[in-house]
Amino acid sequence: MDPGKKFKPEQIINSINNLEKFTLKLRDKRTKDEVLEIIYSEASSAAVRSYNYDFTEAVLKKGLEVVPASSLLKSKLATLSSSKKDLNIYVKKSTYSPSNQLINPPAYNDDQVYASVKKYMTKCWNVDFYKKDGKTRELKVEELKFIFYSDNKMKFKTGTEEHWDTWKLNASGPTLVLKSNEDLEQFTILIYEASATQLRGIMSPYKSENKKIEFNICK
Repeated sequence: MDPGKKFKPEQIINSINNLEKFTLKLRDKRTKDEVLEIIYSEASSAAVRSYNYDFTEAVLKKGLEVVPASSLLKSKLATLSSSKKDLNIYVKKSTYSPSNQLINPPAYNDDQVYASVKKYMTKCWNVDFYKKDGKTRELKVEELKFIFYSDNKMKFKTGTEEHWDTWKLNASGPTLVLKSNEDLEQFTILIYEASATQLRGIMSPYKSENKKIEFNICK
């Protein structure tokens, strides 16, 4: 969904209600619960991509009322709750104005990307940034490397300098949060494409100064 367009929660609510009415007619409880879980999970993902986090939370809570045993919805709700402070997700409406020239990610499946990032993250990556057009690489004097470890520690290397920081991956988005051990500054990267050799994302995705970032496996 394009953040520049007005988000209409009522459209998602109507879709949920219509799909739920159909699903409740199913006889097999297990199948019914699985379908309802998918409905609420996809609805919450659509809300996240529109940066409407309060509505996302409401959708997940409603989903758990319908399917209280859903581990998927519980996990998404827990991740969203823990992410609010880190991502400062109570964004003003002006953030979505086209005048801010936000770089928006292409369509992606957040669950699939999250699983891929989680699988391939812990290795060494070379990093490139792009200008506002999303196609032109920014010139850099020294090579940037990020080395991610399984204990959530991260080594940042630029030229001969090395710094130790921390990282964590949130399912909502999916978003990668990097935290400096020196000044405690945080950076957020929304990953929209992930494979064993390349990650693509938007750094500072909810701010007007965001930029495209690309991770390529170190050679």
